[in-house]
Amino acid sequence: MTSAIRYEDGVIAWAAEQAGLLRKGRLDQLDREHLAEEIEDVGKSEQRELVGRMTRFWRTSSSGSSNRDAEAQVGKSPSATSVAVSPVA
Repeated sequence: MTSAIRYEDGVIAWAAEQAGLLRKGRLDQLDREHLAEEIEDVGKSEQRELVGRMTRFWRTSSSGSSNRDAEAQVGKSPSATSVAVSPVA
């Protein structure tokens, strides 16, 4: 590695330099080990976010029968039934 900016000195500046080296095709100067770690971390972060969103979705969608009752009324004419829907926190 012959990078001018070390990973330990600042990830933002290091990442900008690595991007520049990639664009110029100077692959021999890349900090391959840290670059590989950063790419792997992006995937892990995305996966954690997806799991969190799915968990919140399932908790919200199964939070009580009043929500299911209100959802069952969707599409029925207003004169056929009247439904009071409480806000979901």
